[in-house]
Amino acid sequence: MAPLLRPADCCVLLIDPRRKNLDRLDPQAQKALAQNPRSAQAWRFLAAGLAMRGDHQDGARALNEALRIQPSLSISNLRAWLKFMPESTWQKLSDGLRRAGLTE
Repeated sequence: MAPLLRPADCCVLLIDPRRKNLDRLDPQAQKALAQNPRSAQAWRFLAAGLAMRGDHQDGARALNEALRIQPSLSISNLRAWLKFMPESTWQKLSDGLRRAGLTE
């Protein structure tokens, strides 16, 4: 079965400068979480998307789920794991995660 949450697709939705596609990120993450509720990746993308859309409270809740699964999660270690990600994409993702409350 193909993965329901492809990081590349989520990144494209996150970097949309008009933020028109953020609503599409939530359903993708929700589908992935329905299949695997322990997907820290899906929780991270959901947290970033919600926070970037201005829903900081739900973004923080999603981030807390990611942290429960991956307690060592921080901006710095996530960047080390995602060093392949283009800088412009990383800036959008990390901005959303910071807005959701992820520490450096």
